[in-house]
Amino acid sequence: FLAAPPASRGDVEVLALRGNRAGLAGFLAASFARDGEGRIAPPVQSGLPGRTFLPAARRYSLAYTCNSWTADALAAAGLPISSTGVVRREQVMAQARGLG
Repeated sequence: FLAAPPASRGDVEVLALRGNRAGLAGFLAASFARDGEGRIAPPVQSGLPGRTFLPAARRYSLAYTCNSWTADALAAAGLPISSTGVVRREQVMAQARGLG
């Protein structure tokens, strides 16, 4: 959630959507892997210099991509978007464009 859309960079499409912040925050919090005591698991090195990542609770696969995850995040924010069949960015964006 941003106060204003960021500046466009040519190949990036930005849409301003209004959703439920609490729903999105809950989804994001549940997206991180947790240790045995419920704390977010420690960051891991990506193999690329200067890049670390927090482990995810759900594994990436061809059936559940970053685009599927984005659709689920938008749905958790109360937007009428479905991750069913979503693999590519355009499949999420087409749904999101329909909300504007």
